[in-house]
Amino acid sequence: MFKLTAALLIALSVLTSPLARAADLQLRVGTLAPKNSLYHRQLMEVGEAWRAAQGGAAKYMVYPDGSQGGEAEMARRMRIGQLQGALLSVVGLREIEPSITALQNLPLLFRSWEELDYVREKMRPAMEKKFLDKGFVVLGWGDAGWVHYIDTANYEPPDEAHFEYSWQWAYQERFKEKGIMAVLGSGFDPGVTNVFTAYARKHIFDEINYLDILDCNAGTHGHVFATNFNPEINIREVTQAVR
Repeated sequence: MFKLTAALLIALSVLTSPLARAADLQLRVGTLAPKNSLYHRQLMEVGEAWRAAQGGAAKYMVYPDGSQGGEAEMARRMRIGQLQGALLSVVGLREIEPSITALQNLPLLFRSWEELDYVREKMRPAMEKKFLDKGFVVLGWGDAGWVHYIDTANYEPPDEAHFEYSWQWAYQERFKEKGIMAVLGSGFDPGVTNVFTAYARKHIFDEINYLDILDCNAGTHGHVFATNFNPEINIREVTQAVR
C-alpha cells in the first residue's frame, strides 16, 4: 500500500572552537515540536548527553513550539549563529540543501516504510556530505509520520494529448483505509480557492460580498509570457466550445 512520508533530522552547524572553555559553550536548538512532546523530550535527552560529554558546564537550550519561527526562519537563524541546531523536516532542510526534497516531493513514490528506509540509507552518505559542505552536521534521521495530501491538477500521459481525473480518484480508497485525508484532482480555481474561501468565511470574516482571484507565477522567469499550467492544457481550455 502506498504511504506518504516525510523526513526529519537534526542539523547542527559547527560553530564551536576546540579552544573554547566548556563554560562558554552554548547549544541553542529550535523546533516546531510542542513542549513535552516526544520530539521535545528526545531533544532534551540529546542535550543532556552533549552536556555530560562537555563536563556538565556547557549550556543547552531547546526552543519548542515554533518560538524561533518557522523552519525556513530557523535555517536562517542557524546560518547567522542565533541557533546552533534545529529539528527540521524537509521543508526546512531544503532551505539549506534543495536536493533533499527528493525524499518528499514525490508523493506515493514509496509503497512501504521498508522502501523509504532502504532508499534513505542508500542516499544518506551523499546527503550528509552535502550538508557538511555547507557547514551543518547531521546527527540523525527520523520519520515525521503520515501526511495529508491534496493535489490541484490531473494526470496527463506523456505520450498522448489526454487527461482525466479517474486515475487520481482511484487512490481515494487507499488513503481512506489508512485514515489519511486526500483531496484528489480538486483543481485550483475553482478548487483549492473554494476551500480557502469557505475557511475564511467560516473562521475569519462575518461576511464576504465578493472575492477576486489572481493567478500569477512566483519569481522572475525571464520570459514575456508564461502559462500558469501546462501550455497545452491552457490552449485546450481557451479553445473549447462554451457549453
